[in-house]
Amino acid sequence: MIAASILRRGPRAATSRGYFDHTAFLDQFDQAVQLSRHARDIALAAGKRSAAGAAMWALANALHRKGDLEEALQAIRESVRLLESGPQTTKSLKEMSVAGALVTEGMILASHTGLGLNRPEEAVAPLERAIAISDEFARRDVNDSESRNRLFAASTVLAQIVLKKDARRALEIYDHTLDRLAELPKNASARRKEAWILANSTYALRKLGRNAEARRRLDLCLAQLKELNLYPADGIPPEVNEALRALADHEAATGSIPRAIEVYDDLGRRIAAGNPETGLEAAIALSNVYTELIGLHRRIGQNDFASDLASRRLELWRRWSARLPNNSLVSRQLADASKPVQTLSAVER
Repeated sequence: MIAASILRRGPRAATSRGYFDHTAFLDQFDQAVQLSRHARDIALAAGKRSAAGAAMWALANALHRKGDLEEALQAIRESVRLLESGPQTTKSLKEMSVAGALVTEGMILASHTGLGLNRPEEAVAPLERAIAISDEFARRDVNDSESRNRLFAASTVLAQIVLKKDARRALEIYDHTLDRLAELPKNASARRKEAWILANSTYALRKLGRNAEARRRLDLCLAQLKELNLYPADGIPPEVNEALRALADHEAATGSIPRAIEVYDDLGRRIAAGNPETGLEAAIALSNVYTELIGLHRRIGQNDFASDLASRRLELWRRWSARLPNNSLVSRQLADASKPVQTLSAVER
């Protein structure tokens, strides 16, 4: 089944917004780290292992967004251990908590945005386990949105990992998640997740030689975002970020380099408007756009534009390195930005 109900019905109207926050300051994450550790200590002293596990999950999320990835990985693995061993009010609450923590572990190990440890093979096992738990709950209750949220989060990361070696399996993962989300016909959050998957599934479709279907999904994704009042609009919700990247990469892969540059320029302006100086996620997103634009401009001989973008990318990470001199993620980004830029964009690599 290839998410037939979604692809037939087209977009549904909804009004949910909720833009991706690019303005979270690092000192807020420092406070979150301190509070999470304090909550863990109190919970452990009281013998509340599940509460301690939840605190460690919050700690891992804060460390992850700060770019302290090794510490984040240690924290989330401790969270999983505590959640598994601690009593919960119900078996379902315990299992869904474990699934959520496993998703976070997978994202820390391998995040397609660059905010991860780049150890995708290690991420497969926790993500597959999270999918199995979440899908079982979704199967039992067609109205359960939380299990589908967990399924979406795990599936999108896993599909991106397996895409390089097995595009058919990646597409199956995406389509199964689309089918589960379609079981929530009046849920605006589910429609946003569908748009995300429709965009990202185009990479698998192109690898399988199904360019026309990839284009159809992009058109459906953009139409769905329009009916959700997310695009065109100010700001850069995560679904719009994914849609514009997928659209630009599709245009580049099918030979429309000027159009791909136009779309990436639009995306870069949107990200820059959110101030990438205040959060690593925004900085990485803008850096990724620069990287793609550099490759695209060089492909059509516009080397001056490419050199200017390379300088902007390098300066971005120099500023972050001055701010976080001992951060391993920032150091890796700075080292990468300092290398000679490859001629080809990520679409062709």
